[in-house]
Amino acid sequence: MEPERRKDAMERLKMRIPKVAETLEKLLEKNNSSPESKGFFIGSTPTIADFFSVNFIDVVETYIQPGLLNDFTVLQAHARRIRDLPGIKEFIETHADLADFGKITS
Repeated sequence: MEPERRKDAMERLKMRIPKVAETLEKLLEKNNSSPESKGFFIGSTPTIADFFSVNFIDVVETYIQPGLLNDFTVLQAHARRIRDLPGIKEFIETHADLADFGKITS
């Protein structure tokens, strides 16, 4: 892709990402989730939707624009809860070389 087209595409993407994050937060709140709760996107146990949201944050923070999602506190808190789940936390700690999970500080 030409540098100018790539830059334009990245700017359009940066403008759309907050809308996606807003939608994800609304879904979490609808399922009774908040920074203090243990809620998930669907029901009372984690599903692929919960893991997708963590990946979404990681990709945005690592490859698109660090800090772009800082204002989405419900989504950030949810990602921390998912990363701290038994088994997930240990996997991240022992396989940090496979992903960029450790780069997320929010």
